[in-house]
Amino acid sequence: MPTNTKYIDALTEIATTALPGYSVLFGSWDDVDRLLDRAEYPAVLNILSVSGGGTYRNGRVYDHQDMLIAFVDRVPRDASGEDNFSATERMRSALKKFVKALNKDGRFMPVDQYNYTTIYESGANIHSGCLLEIRLTDAVGECI
Repeated sequence: MPTNTKYIDALTEIATTALPGYSVLFGSWDDVDRLLDRAEYPAVLNILSVSGGGTYRNGRVYDHQDMLIAFVDRVPRDASGEDNFSATERMRSALKKFVKALNKDGRFMPVDQYNYTTIYESGANIHSGCLLEIRLTDAVGECI
């Protein structure tokens, strides 16, 4: 587990509050199938930060991390287009609620834009949903 859990803790808290009834998980790409195998669906999976950086301004460093967050629900194997569409629409709605709650929270700079990839019948557990790609920047920089 990384020593700086600020992002993990914040995202877990925001997702748990904004999406009651969803399992909220954290792990690496190597853990995805194992974690989702044990999860109750629907689920939010915060995947380890894929990259990051920072901005130095007025004696403070504003860290940012590029995150991948999956919003998934179980679908039957060889699900119909209607089943997959329904699951991805539910997860897209959950994604929007999450981003709204993230912006309201105030620990990070407001998110004006994000990208997501649609997931259809992926993984050993056969789930569909959305994979959110988002850059989170500290709202309050660290004094150096």
